[in-house]
Amino acid sequence: MLRTLSIKNFALIEDAEIQFELGLNIITGETGAGKSILLGALSMILGERAATDNIRTGADRSVIEGTFTIDNNSGLRSLLQENDIEINDNEILIRREISLKGQNRCFVNDTLITTSLLKSIGDLLVDLHGQHDHQSLLHQEIHVDILDSYGCLEPVRNEVRQRFKRISEIKNKIRELEDHKLTYLDKREFFQHQLKEIKDISPDIDEDVRLIREEKIFSNSEKLFELTKKIYDALYDTERSVVEILGETFRDFEEIKKVDERLNDIISQFVTAKITLEEVSRWVGDYHQKITFEPERLEEIRMRIAAIQRLKKKYGSIDEILEKKAQIEEAINISDNFDFELSNMQKQLDVEVENYTRICAELTSQRRKFAVDLDKKVVLVMRNLGMEHAQFRTEIKYSENPESFITVNGIHVNASSSGLDFVEFMISTNLGESPKPLAKVASGGEVSRIMLSLKSVLAGSDQIPTLVFDEIDVGISGRIAQAVGKSLYHLAQSHQTICITHLPQIAGFSQSHYSVEKRFSKNKTVTAINRLSQDDKLHEVAKLLGGEQVTEASLENAKELISSLSA
Repeated sequence: MLRTLSIKNFALIEDAEIQFELGLNIITGETGAGKSILLGALSMILGERAATDNIRTGADRSVIEGTFTIDNNSGLRSLLQENDIEINDNEILIRREISLKGQNRCFVNDTLITTSLLKSIGDLLVDLHGQHDHQSLLHQEIHVDILDSYGCLEPVRNEVRQRFKRISEIKNKIRELEDHKLTYLDKREFFQHQLKEIKDISPDIDEDVRLIREEKIFSNSEKLFELTKKIYDALYDTERSVVEILGETFRDFEEIKKVDERLNDIISQFVTAKITLEEVSRWVGDYHQKITFEPERLEEIRMRIAAIQRLKKKYGSIDEILEKKAQIEEAINISDNFDFELSNMQKQLDVEVENYTRICAELTSQRRKFAVDLDKKVVLVMRNLGMEHAQFRTEIKYSENPESFITVNGIHVNASSSGLDFVEFMISTNLGESPKPLAKVASGGEVSRIMLSLKSVLAGSDQIPTLVFDEIDVGISGRIAQAVGKSLYHLAQSHQTICITHLPQIAGFSQSHYSVEKRFSKNKTVTAINRLSQDDKLHEVAKLLGGEQVTEASLENAKELISSLSA
């Protein structure tokens, strides 16, 4: 629901903040006072088009902010999560900035977003009906959603959605397989050449590293032989070698130990060092003995390294070479079985299409049944709201599409994740006129009352938390106005409802009441919005009944009206 709306430097509004409540919020005021400006500002944070003309004269920018609680609005939560927008304390803050420099920025919880994303968010927060464009009912594509919501058809529609997704996946796989087949036929000889080239060498993982190390050793074998011989001789195999000298030194230490036992620790360390050097000497000797001179092996290694390097230059590292080999083998394997694979996938597709068509037929049947019920209830409410000759019909039909994969009675029809049906609300409000698409209804007041009728019937299943009605009282008065007010009041028990009205019969139902007035301050015209107390509400309703001058008689009439409405 909408909790607060803050407006700065928008049209005639210099600085205003309104706190809205649950239930029925009524806004009244003189013609031209700025009520439409208030809704214009609200439409800005719902994603409607902004213009610099809306910036208050003398200001360089306009800022509108709205705080919304989102409660169990799962669709909105998913949309925010998809766009990495964090939610704090079950609330979101939407801010729209319009500047004379042409900058138009939108934020949700301080995250900069696009206007199109803001509109998508706004569609899930508020339904605004009247002279503004933010009217979900006028978008034919959502009529099927409204009907399904009314009929509680989400389970069967979910199955349709899953079936359609499965069909799309299989069709994509078939398309990919056919593309691979064409690719293979074009590149068959090239693929086979690549595979032979890799298989002829068949490098192992890290083989190049091992070969380079081995080549380095073999190419320096003479040097290694000489150096290890020199080290071995110095340590062990010559007169006065290091090992021999250490032996003599050890015997001297033994003599010292007999005199002073404090050298025991030092002697132990010496012995450890002596043993280590003896082990080094033996290891060097063994290494020296194993050194071989193999020119043939060295040449073989160098040729192998060169071959692997040629492969690496073409395909990358050895890991990438092996990955390329696997890809080519898989492509060849699939290519050799194209017809078999395509046949299997086509059989899967036929089964899925059959299942999809069957469940769509079931969904269509359910929609037609609930459409009859919906139409009757909407017409009853519309006539109760003063549209005596109203006709309302939910049209459900197939839309032909020669390229579609679904046929009904031999005709190719459009198919989607919502089924096969084209659903559109048709309406006629005048006697003798046949129903036409709802989007062609011209009167804002009629659209508002039609939506009020629909929302009243759909109250239990509609997910949009806040409804705004403007111009709903156009062309009505008396008993009909009271019926409209009563419908708004009942609707407001399940949805936060905001309504602009000039009629006391509607205003009297308010649970929260706001007055919009135009003032003159410092040679400037400003619009102010005030929340009314119960006494102030009484005076406001009295003004609507009897004019600007409130008399005891008009106050008494206002009391009687409000009392009768609450009875």
